[in-house]
Amino acid sequence: MSREILVQKYRSIVSHSYPYINSLLNDCYLKILDGCVTSISNSYSYLGIYYAGRKGKEIILYEK
Repeated sequence: MSREILVQKYRSIVSHSYPYINSLLNDCYLKILDGCVTSISNSYSYLGIYYAGRKGKEIILYEK
């Protein structure tokens, strides 16, 4: 599955479950990132959310 499709699916789930957070994410950049602990361990992927200034604080402090 492509990275863009995974990001779209994440946005779809968030928009359905957390409409307010989805409105905050509209100002953010979402990207699937690759990581690896050591050169011989398995790699993994995770979602990176890049936001500017105050929006991040609202996302982190949000309680449903």
